[in-house]
Amino acid sequence: MNRRAFLAASGLGLLGGCASRESDTNGTETTAATAEQTAVATDKSATVATDESTAAEAGGETPFRGVSLSPRSYSDDEFTEFFEHVRETDLAVRWAGNWQDLAADEGAPAVVCTLAEQYGYQPIIETGVYSVDAGELFQPLDEAGQAAFVETVSDFAAEWKPPYFGIGVEVNLHAEDEPEQFETFVSLFADTYDAIKDASPSTQVYTGFQLEWMRGLRGGVFGGENDASQAQWDLLDRFPKADLVAFTSYPDLVFERPADIPDEYYVEAADRVEKPIAITETGWAATPRDIGWERTEAQQVAFVERLSNLTKPVDVAMLVWLWMYDQGGDTAAFDDMTLRRPDGSARPVWDAWTTVV
Repeated sequence: MNRRAFLAASGLGLLGGCASRESDTNGTETTAATAEQTAVATDKSATVATDESTAAEAGGETPFRGVSLSPRSYSDDEFTEFFEHVRETDLAVRWAGNWQDLAADEGAPAVVCTLAEQYGYQPIIETGVYSVDAGELFQPLDEAGQAAFVETVSDFAAEWKPPYFGIGVEVNLHAEDEPEQFETFVSLFADTYDAIKDASPSTQVYTGFQLEWMRGLRGGVFGGENDASQAQWDLLDRFPKADLVAFTSYPDLVFERPADIPDEYYVEAADRVEKPIAITETGWAATPRDIGWERTEAQQVAFVERLSNLTKPVDVAMLVWLWMYDQGGDTAAFDDMTLRRPDGSARPVWDAWTTVV
């Protein structure tokens, strides 16, 4: 049984993609309304910190940490609460979703950039052409669709100049599901990279892979066997222009305890690309797995400590936790993989994640 079918059949939700796990469908219209009430009127081009040094800092000794856009709800108070918590820390804020959302003046990605100056964080923007959850393209990739993608992405880059712009989320899953479409995306990435650099030279452009699947790890929550012969490392060579290489990484899905994660887990990936890497989604659940694995808030803290140790030898640009609060929907594989509890109180992992050591 493949990854998507297993997670759906077991009630664990769909691993991967933007629609269910990230914020593209949960708050685009609502966040736009909220932004009208909370954002300080300002010149858009000045709202995002785009100092030339941002790019030079990528892959520094201490990677910055972030969290994906994930408020308790998109009501005014709870949406603002999310950003107030961000303001209390040095966390970056990541949005990932459908590329068409980039064209909306008051869509979620524009809101994330608009509020960056007000709340003092770095915005991280990611988009792509393929929904791993749905197993299909967001829009057809014919000649007109490719041109529209490049234009939409480059226009957004020109207007907002985000310091980090991901083009493609978990693209190794796209390659497995639709290999012919993936080949089109490989070419499209190169064209889009050039267009972004023309519009915003300081923006760091990358694509992203799902690390566990790339390593051939199919056990644990996936329901299969870990098999190194199923590794997909060769796909890393398909994007030579990328400024860095990103991974979503959920050891929680395939290892029973943080201590079980191999010592070379991230070193092996970094050695294969010879450029900075980024972990753009990660996390550890606070409640038990249905397959019998213990999960506690103490384990979340242990995972942060383990992750910090495993990435110290690696040139890592950023580490981004999946959610501040659960986002609902068909995401059971990621339930309680949060920094804060449903009542708004902080889990112990909040301090562990927001205090960089």
